[in-house]
Amino acid sequence: MTQGTRGVPAYIKAAIPIGVIVVALVVLINALASGRTAPTPGVFADATSLDDAVARARADGRVVFAVATADWCPPYQKYKRGALADERVAAWLEAYAAPVSIDATDGPTPETERLGVSAIPASFVLNGRGEIVARWTGDLPADELLAKLSAAAAEESGAGR
Repeated sequence: MTQGTRGVPAYIKAAIPIGVIVVALVVLINALASGRTAPTPGVFADATSLDDAVARARADGRVVFAVATADWCPPYQKYKRGALADERVAAWLEAYAAPVSIDATDGPTPETERLGVSAIPASFVLNGRGEIVARWTGDLPADELLAKLSAAAAEESGAGR
């Protein structure tokens, strides 16, 4: 075995630059992948305000599903790619809710302050009077989100959905 200067074997010295390159590539790929903004799910495509969603919910006998969002938030990007993009969640929201996305990318807004948002993503179910019926933070799997939405809507209406 050939020894380099300072007693480090030559094969280890040769492997160090390769290891540094591999680590740098992994870090770069991870940063690029996590930095992409996920597309907005179709049920939120109708850009509306929280007040408009409450008025729609009141008129249609539905609940409001509001999500406080930020483009810089990795858990929100995961939520958009996961549960919020799930076909079952979309179908439930179209049938029973007036969904609204509240953008807090640039900081608090009057709507996030009204809801008492303390973390992103924050999800809320409101009744047609604009009162919060349920709230949670973080991204949820689709099954858990559907269970929370159904429970909150059933509690508000007094009947199962």
